[in-house]
Amino acid sequence: LSFRGGMDRIFYSQIKDELNVLPENRYFPNPENPNQVLELIEKVDKMQGERAAELYEESAWKMEKFADELVEKQAAICLKTTTGIEPIIGFMLLKVNDIKNLRIIYSGVKTGQNKEFIKERLRKVYG
Repeated sequence: LSFRGGMDRIFYSQIKDELNVLPENRYFPNPENPNQVLELIEKVDKMQGERAAELYEESAWKMEKFADELVEKQAAICLKTTTGIEPIIGFMLLKVNDIKNLRIIYSGVKTGQNKEFIKERLRKVYG
């Protein structure tokens, strides 16, 4: 019932081996080594890893929001492509953000959070 096992069952096992993420490139939170995530983030300079690491030290949700915004920027670029699969991928990535926003709003309302608390956690909406 681990996160790693769940990802293997419902995600990685559904993808052809030649298209799948290599096992050595799959990273999961490790309760025995919580700093591992921070160390991995700092290694990823190309994707603004230093900024992500700073945000992770503040709060995990801030780093997650930052990462989602990077994905959203790439998805917006994909939408501007006129041929190929990129517009479909961009659309799907942005729909994932919409779903995250709905979950954030739902859980915030359900737990009685104020509007400002919920708003600061919402992802940007592409329009």
